[in-house]
Amino acid sequence: MALASNVSAAPAPHSSSSSSSAATAGDAVSCAASGSFYSRYVGCLLSAPIGAALYDDRSGALIGTASWTVYQKVQLYKNENSIDQTMTIVPQKVDPALKSVSIEWTPLCAGQCSSGTQEWVGTPTWTPGDQHSVTAGVGQWWTGTSGVGNIDLSWTFKFSSPASSKTPSFSWSDADLKIRCDVIMGKEEVPETKPGCVFQKYIPTLPVNSKKYPAAAALYWLLMEKLETHPGSKAHNSPLTRQADEDIAKGNRGKMCPSSWKGRPNGTADAPSCDEYPFAKSRQSGGQSVVGDQCAQFYSVKENGRWALEYDDNSPLPTWQEVCGRGAIPLTQNTGAGGQLGRFTTAMRLHDKDAYYVDTPGFENCNQTLCSLP
Repeated sequence: MALASNVSAAPAPHSSSSSSSAATAGDAVSCAASGSFYSRYVGCLLSAPIGAALYDDRSGALIGTASWTVYQKVQLYKNENSIDQTMTIVPQKVDPALKSVSIEWTPLCAGQCSSGTQEWVGTPTWTPGDQHSVTAGVGQWWTGTSGVGNIDLSWTFKFSSPASSKTPSFSWSDADLKIRCDVIMGKEEVPETKPGCVFQKYIPTLPVNSKKYPAAAALYWLLMEKLETHPGSKAHNSPLTRQADEDIAKGNRGKMCPSSWKGRPNGTADAPSCDEYPFAKSRQSGGQSVVGDQCAQFYSVKENGRWALEYDDNSPLPTWQEVCGRGAIPLTQNTGAGGQLGRFTTAMRLHDKDAYYVDTPGFENCNQTLCSLP
């Protein structure tokens, strides 16, 4: 049964940055415009309002309150141990009875880390009706030289006013912005010998180049959509997790694609090769529980200048209860898509058991049994 129609439309354009440029793209992010979010290398926090209440020294009566909107950005790097923080403070109100209020900022890092000197643009003191904003920055860095280290960030504001001798404070943190730094990526398929840090709770997405590797991308997309486990699907909250043990990955590959496997001709000089999904280098690989013949079976063929993905009728039709799929995919597409996984692993500093999703741009609007390939 064919999975391709005669519709001539190619996959729709899809805007996605390559994984290797994730940190660079993050540099242009405006936290003030984006609110709270985080990625593998950029964290933005919007806190509003952060307020202070000042009380009379003797009577304990409330003198007045003040509040601010606070925008924070934490920038990490895939091949540096630096943690760069910036914070913009915008006043909302200062009660007239307070005369003025000043803020002292203390950025803390717990773990193997050190902090540099704060730099301020503007003075963090406000009088009633004052609308000026200020920005502060500080550089921090992971001090570890081997292995893996974790860093927790937190922040404290201390408020002061000539109207009171009391100096109330406000502290906060964000569990999503837990940082993991390492210098263990030097033995990867794409080695990175320099240290780097990531927000480890963020689950990155591997973008498969659907235009360059359409048959491979179609296989992955179909299996994400149709297998009942939806391996790698962000829409179904079913990420893959990395298998970093090369011997186990090779064993998975051998079970899925033994030397006895024979691929059906695809109508081109690009020889068919055995491509399995979930990937052998994932903990969801079918090689953990079955052999390749027990996967859903497909093959790709080029007809009238277009690739089609078809059910392999030499095997039983899929029930979609299989844990894996296997397809005869052109060798250049198979190895090309696999190379993307290797580069992505290093760019995202994926450790063993780290989760990630898979994206096949252009197949978003296909239905589950009918799609045109370029």
